[in-house]
Amino acid sequence: MQRAKSKNFKGKLLIISEPWCGDASATVPAAAKFFEAAGNEVRIFLRDSDPTLIDQFLTNGTQSIPKVIILTEDDEVKAVWGPRPKYGNDLLKKFKENPETYPREEFYNDLQVYYAKNRGHDAIEEIIELL
Repeated sequence: MQRAKSKNFKGKLLIISEPWCGDASATVPAAAKFFEAAGNEVRIFLRDSDPTLIDQFLTNGTQSIPKVIILTEDDEVKAVWGPRPKYGNDLLKKFKENPETYPREEFYNDLQVYYAKNRGHDAIEEIIELL
């Protein structure tokens, strides 16, 4: 919390998410709670309610979520984080590059174990870096 406050960030966070998304359910509650406690306004927008917002923040051409849009006090986009922490992205890359040696079931298991142990910590740290 101290590190986040030392950034003296006065802006807001807009989180594009959906309750059915595994990556979102593993990171959004922790991040939202943390940044609200740090004094930042946090709003969650459901991706599927209007695709025009997520279409501005695509990941490799896809509407991947969650996306954390860091906004200045004047509602200008300062930075964007998502859809998963670096470690999760590394696991996904490993799976995509070697699906025969790193099968989908193993990838999903490893990702879920990581999320369960990490409890949103990496996502919060990565977002703080962007403030």
